[in-house]
Amino acid sequence: MSPGSDLLTVDDFDAISLQVIWQQLIAAADEMGFTLVRTSFSTIVKDNNDFATCVLDGDGNLIAQSTESVPSYIGMLPSAVRHLMTAYPCASLRPGDVLTTNDPWLAAGHLHDLMTAAPVFHRGKVVAWVVAISHMPDIGGALSPFATEVYAEGLCLPPLKLVDGGREVQPIFEMIAANVRYPAEVLGDVRAQLSALTVGGRKVAEVLESHSLSDFDSFGSALFTRSERFMRAQITRLIRPGVYSSELKTDGFDRPLKIQVALTVKTGSIEIDFAGTVLQIDRPVNSVFNYTYAMSIYPFKCLLDPQTPINEGSFRPFTVTAPEGTLVNARRPAAVWSRHLVGHYLPFLIFDAVASHIDGTVMAESSSPSWAGYFRGTSGGHTFSHTFFANGGAGARSDSDGVSTMAFPSNTSNVPVEILENTVPMRGLRRALISDSGGVGRYRGGLGQEIALQMLAGVEGRLTIRNEHVRFPSRGLLGGGPGRRGRNLINGNEVAPKGEYSLAAGDIVSFELPGGGGIGDTNQRARAAVALDRKAGYVGAVPDSSGAAS
Repeated sequence: MSPGSDLLTVDDFDAISLQVIWQQLIAAADEMGFTLVRTSFSTIVKDNNDFATCVLDGDGNLIAQSTESVPSYIGMLPSAVRHLMTAYPCASLRPGDVLTTNDPWLAAGHLHDLMTAAPVFHRGKVVAWVVAISHMPDIGGALSPFATEVYAEGLCLPPLKLVDGGREVQPIFEMIAANVRYPAEVLGDVRAQLSALTVGGRKVAEVLESHSLSDFDSFGSALFTRSERFMRAQITRLIRPGVYSSELKTDGFDRPLKIQVALTVKTGSIEIDFAGTVLQIDRPVNSVFNYTYAMSIYPFKCLLDPQTPINEGSFRPFTVTAPEGTLVNARRPAAVWSRHLVGHYLPFLIFDAVASHIDGTVMAESSSPSWAGYFRGTSGGHTFSHTFFANGGAGARSDSDGVSTMAFPSNTSNVPVEILENTVPMRGLRRALISDSGGVGRYRGGLGQEIALQMLAGVEGRLTIRNEHVRFPSRGLLGGGPGRRGRNLINGNEVAPKGEYSLAAGDIVSFELPGGGGIGDTNQRARAAVALDRKAGYVGAVPDSSGAAS
């Protein structure tokens, strides 16, 4: 099943039973995900894939997650469930209860990610948790890239009981409805999560019954121990001990923002320290620690053990520290709506630090953080709103070109223009790969894309954007060149990548998404690959040192 399968052998839990149960629990998490997607109201879940579903043991340790889950959630949901358990001890719960929160410092880092969690009872006690989380289509607030505090960003729900013994707690639903712009869509997504939890709870109970288990304690102990052991072995085998560091600058607002990391690699463990990173700012790009933690351990999972399904044991060899009050460990009430504009850089910072010290594949910087546009306004007396996500090019890998228009480290999908046209009064004019946007190298970075949209007649609206890699391109690695920088245009005029703009009928909005960085010396690129690139129109002009084609 994975490179570490030979380690999944223990005296008290045989390897075959362990893998059978584990696969059944992963299937349960997958079915939860399918249910959430099928029953959700918003395109964010159905088309963007911005959600996660998972199964945890009775203590809140991650056992299984759905294969479609957004990676950043994996490192945050166990901690979030433990916060819920502190507020509502298991002894106070009963079958049919569902807890919720979207507090950024307890859950997923910003208010739009609302999570729900249900205890799974077996033989009279809580033996597991099923969890669903998704990006809500709205959570109130200003939707402003200039918010200075979290209070301006929307409704914050502390740990609450959302469903009590199978009955919805109506005041909470009414409070949510009264604070969001599109209550039917938001509450539809909340209830889609509840449907997923119902399915997940039933499936987990079936696993317990079919294997005559009273709980997951022994199973979890065996699973976590073997996964931890394998991850520690991979660290020892693939990364030479030492202290490795890197820093980068994000576009920021009026000035760039520096993030710095130092990795202390020991035999079987890694310490990740963000000392030296700039202080938090009064703009909504701050990352809370739980988000920073998740985005710091995920790249090591990709580097060291990409095949084994992730679980709590995979996290244990890693320690993450960040000074409180910095951009990557922001204190309340920092504005955090766009925390991915910092968090998505962290895997590439880590890849850069270890690139010359690892016996394995690394990845050049991608165009992520993912680009987003928020369209809202009126048409024919009706209001409309849509969150539009799109991806530029992924960075090149050590052994292959980067993938064009693919997100990383998130796995959110590109929304088809047809979905947008059916949701808001806009017409798609153009969607095409941008030639010469991938960084040069032995392996080329993935290409960015151009998306052009036009407001229809009789429409007035506003556009909010919050994009990166406009000032600084995606960096190349190990001698590779940078990707092309991105641009945002309205009627052909470039506008700032973080701003709010009025739109009138006939206005054309164009997004030119950045390309990924390249890897290695371009003189070592295979001639056949160059010929194929030219034939396909992927390259043509010679990129200058800034990453822009000339």
